[in-house]
Amino acid sequence: HRDLHSFPTRRSSDLSQIIYFLLFAYTYQLSFRLVKIYHTFRHLLPLTFAYIFVNVVAPTLGASGPALFVSEAARRKESTIKTLAGVLIANIVQFFTFGTILLFGVFYLYSRQDLQTYQIIATLLMVLMTGFLMSLIVLGVYRKKSLIRFLQRLFSLINFLIKSFRKKIPLDTPWIKTGVAEFSDITKGLKRQQNKIIRLGLIFFLVHAANIMTLFFVFQAFNEDIRFGALVAGFVIGVLFQIIGITPYGIGLTESAMALTFTSLDVVAEKAILITLTFRGITFWLPFLIGFLLLRKVHL
Repeated sequence: HRDLHSFPTRRSSDLSQIIYFLLFAYTYQLSFRLVKIYHTFRHLLPLTFAYIFVNVVAPTLGASGPALFVSEAARRKESTIKTLAGVLIANIVQFFTFGTILLFGVFYLYSRQDLQTYQIIATLLMVLMTGFLMSLIVLGVYRKKSLIRFLQRLFSLINFLIKSFRKKIPLDTPWIKTGVAEFSDITKGLKRQQNKIIRLGLIFFLVHAANIMTLFFVFQAFNEDIRFGALVAGFVIGVLFQIIGITPYGIGLTESAMALTFTSLDVVAEKAILITLTFRGITFWLPFLIGFLLLRKVHL
């Protein structure tokens, strides 16, 4: 707290984070419009915060957040397949735009000879995850039968796991063909909306930029100067482990990875830890609390 000297700078970090969440909610509004689902911004904003909360308290490899949107769609008597497609599109564009910034950060670490093995492995996992999500869109457009076979095998595996735990009711899969048919029609429609997808990507770049600005203002509040490349490198490594970490939202892993990266880039260890924890408090723990409070407005 002695180092956190600049109240105006702290207010700037809060403002940039408010802009981040406003833009983030707007990206979902645009994503849902691509699949012909129309939500008001006022309706999506509390859902965005609740998305974070449920992903943490119900850790299911990131499936709880999309399930929240699907449950809301069912309540509003909207297509759950379209809703899932909208969430999938948002995630793909988010990961793709983040991937370009990640490559810059990784190259900076490599140029400084600070690139570690665990960072390389995490980056490759991120690439594989993004590729897998994009393959669902490609299969939906060009290989509907292949997507059906893939989902059938996936559900067979899930059913096997359920039976192995001696549960009586396996998952039912008759809806797969009809669901994939609807999903295929949705994805084929994306080819006619390239300009809207590009616009969505540009908004996501602004989302990431607002987050980076928040981190910059935190550094300024602690009276710590940092090079732009080092700032981006520490940011992308932290977000990387938030995405691919085995803990909900990368709790513990994100903080450790960010602090270690900043320390390797000549930031004093004590300040690296304090800055990382402050950044996570603003960007994760505060929104997590807001999501808990706003969950009541979701009516689930």
